[in-house]
Amino acid sequence: MRLAPVLLVLLAAVAGCAGEPAGAGLSGTVVQYRSDVAARVLTVRLRAGAPVTVDRLELRPAGFAPSPPVTPGVVLGAGTTSDVRVPLGAPDCSAEPAGSTALVTAGGVESVVVLADEYGAVGALQRAECAERAVRDRAAVTFDPVWTRTGERLLGTLRLHRRAGDEPVTVTELGGTTIFGLRPAAGHTLPLTLAPAASDAVLPVEVTATRCDPHALAESKRATAFVVAAVPGGGEPARLTVTPDDGGSLLVFAADSCGGH
Repeated sequence: MRLAPVLLVLLAAVAGCAGEPAGAGLSGTVVQYRSDVAARVLTVRLRAGAPVTVDRLELRPAGFAPSPPVTPGVVLGAGTTSDVRVPLGAPDCSAEPAGSTALVTAGGVESVVVLADEYGAVGALQRAECAERAVRDRAAVTFDPVWTRTGERLLGTLRLHRRAGDEPVTVTELGGTTIFGLRPAAGHTLPLTLAPAASDAVLPVEVTATRCDPHALAESKRATAFVVAAVPGGGEPARLTVTPDDGGSLLVFAADSCGGH
């Protein structure tokens, strides 16, 4: 089953009157594009009500550490917009739900801008990252290094290795990539559960080359970044990216398989 990644996260952000730089009338929208998900980068789309230069922006999303400040030096005319890419700070998994703000220096004035989150996007990002952390703190999720080709498939092993605690960790779904499909090997099924007293749990898996068209092959930089769904004990489900140590052997397999189509 292909686990769809988050394609787009929108945060409607409106500046409160008390926080607007004098005369600027700044408002904004925070967007996360698909290409920026892995890099944890947000794009802040600023809109000005009057001409202004934005010298510095520090995003303070609820449930995250402040983002590293950026200095875009963006010149905005009245009614115009500009995109500013901002790296996302580390999640604070102990934080309670709260409002997001941005510290903006525009026209030489530093102001705290209160941001509205109409769609709960920041909260969704925090829950996703904290759920992933909860899994990875308890168990490493990896592929064993050895892959064996059998006909039109590669056989390998997905492994859960205990890191800490004694809570069960369960892999419930396997997701493919732009080129590869991933599923339990013949005779094996999900879920894969690391029991409380166990140090390891393994699942034989098979990889097939499911697409050979030029568009899919052009995305080969992400072709070996498989996604699995896992749950720690009674916690929140998480989606984790798991990449084989030797991704090159999978790409060689894909090129060979596609060469026969």
